Amino acid sequence: MRKRYKIIDADKVLKATHDAGITVTGNFMFGFPGEAEEDFQMTLDFIKRNAKYLDRVYPSRTFCAIEEFSYLVSHLEEFNINPNPPNHLYWETIDGKNTYPDRLRRCEEFCDLAYSLGIEVGCGVQTSTELDKWFNLGLYYEAKKNHQNAIECYLKYYKLDNKNEVILNKIKTYNLALENNNTDLFVLEKTRLKLMDILNSLNTFGNEDNVGEKMKRERSIKLEKNLKRDNSAINDEEIQRNRIALDSIPKLVFIQASGPCNSYCTFCSRGHEYDIFNLEDYRKRFEEKLVNIVFPKIECLALTGSGEFLLLKEAEAILDYFDNTLPHVNKMIFTNGSSLTPQIADKIINSKSKYIIHFSLHSSNALQHKVITRTDHFHRILGNLNYLLKSRKNTDNPAINLIFVATTLNIEDLPNFVKLAATLQVNKVLCYYNYIYMPSQKYLSCFFKQELTNKMIDEAADIASKLNVALSLPPKFNQKEYPDIGICREPWGQIMIDFKGRVIPCDVSGDCQENLEDKEFSEVWNSLYYQELRKSLLNKTAPCYKRCIRANPSSVDDFSSHVIHRGGRKDIDVLWADNF
Repeated sequence: MRKRYKIIDADKVLKATHDAGITVTGNFMFGFPGEAEEDFQMTLDFIKRNAKYLDRVYPSRTFCAIEEFSYLVSHLEEFNINPNPPNHLYWETIDGKNTYPDRLRRCEEFCDLAYSLGIEVGCGVQTSTELDKWFNLGLYYEAKKNHQNAIECYLKYYKLDNKNEVILNKIKTYNLALENNNTDLFVLEKTRLKLMDILNSLNTFGNEDNVGEKMKRERSIKLEKNLKRDNSAINDEEIQRNRIALDSIPKLVFIQASGPCNSYCTFCSRGHEYDIFNLEDYRKRFEEKLVNIVFPKIECLALTGSGEFLLLKEAEAILDYFDNTLPHVNKMIFTNGSSLTPQIADKIINSKSKYIIHFSLHSSNALQHKVITRTDHFHRILGNLNYLLKSRKNTDNPAINLIFVATTLNIEDLPNFVKLAATLQVNKVLCYYNYIYMPSQKYLSCFFKQELTNKMIDEAADIASKLNVALSLPPKFNQKEYPDIGICREPWGQIMIDFKGRVIPCDVSGDCQENLEDKEFSEVWNSLYYQELRKSLLNKTAPCYKRCIRANPSSVDDFSSHVIHRGGRKDIDVLWADNF
């Protein structure tokens, strides 16, 4: 391809770009003339090696096309390509080792690996990748005069989308040719019967409006499951176009699955009264409205909330339910680690879904952990964590991240925490500042130890770089310049829902009165509240933006950015709640 760089340099640039806080997207082609299987394996090895630093990959869905006016199109013989290919997609090499199906297979293998590594995979087509696959494969086999395979591809497309006029005409044309005993066609008898069944059903129903409600519903659900990647592509496009009323749904849904808790963290948000998650109740309320209709299209489902849902008696049933119902949707779990027993670890490792597990550990040693959580669970947590790390073997499923909520009590332990992460060989360390939920937590905030905090962040970053630990850090205090993150996109890409249907856009947003109990999802997602919030974020006038450290790093120097404002709190400044 005449790319003038070395792979070792690409590795270094990806890591440095990621470590600098820049989102990294990689574009990949498949089947470039001369690419052998061992070359493709090098591509797979590349994303395995750099999975921690790749936020997104965009596989070319044309794989490697012979573009008009390119060097390739006028030098087919030089690249061992058969002359006069049917079009720019369906070319093949003279030795028959590089064909359109070969390139498709490599692309699919690449995408499957990227998903398993927790890397976002761009759609790259205006339809679903599954529909695109069967459409183009059908045309390929038709061009090759392999009509048996062509018809099978068109039939598979039809099962996913029975309204495409091009496909319907293909089916009708083939059926007519078979009825007229066209000798150019060799088609198996069972395929002939499939064509006849489809045409009979079309004649019987005539119009989709005449199909029974149950059948329409079943088709709708099946199509939604196959169009998951479509939703992500539409969501990306709507974000780029700054739309405030969306056709897409969020990529990430948080379910507030609250449970009992066996820790007493000093920075906890939890009050004395809270609702415990109940699976049966949740299914009655939202199985039809959310689980069957909305969730199949999302990329990731996060189980979080106050307490430890893994301590619920039905924890394993909850995991089984979402794994069996939504096997293609990635799962994210937040836990303090004490309840993630080997039994639950085995269930997660052997599940159908790709998991990310966030361990809220906060300390590198038992004494510091006890100060923060007021428990003696540290060694039990490390035991559970080590079992999970060893049991997952080389699959990297689940991905395991350690969370460090930084306070004045533990900030000096952050460098050692990074060293612990390196020893354990987890996937990533996520460090956040604590939020203040009640006056008694005020002086836990690193806002009151800014110089020390900056020093510890620098030390942790230096250690992470030396030990090759992926590390996400909050902004330092009192910097001359802060990065411009751009527009906060969380109200476009995620939603948080408790098990009674109450909704908030993110963990630091203001009060929201929207509830899915008595509304359809689209009514909430495009409600006046959400549209006004998106509009105010576009012009950066939203109150939540002004005090959000994630979206607006410079706000770290404003004390009110460290306080949760839900519940009508106003006029919070550095003297808030002081009585001396």
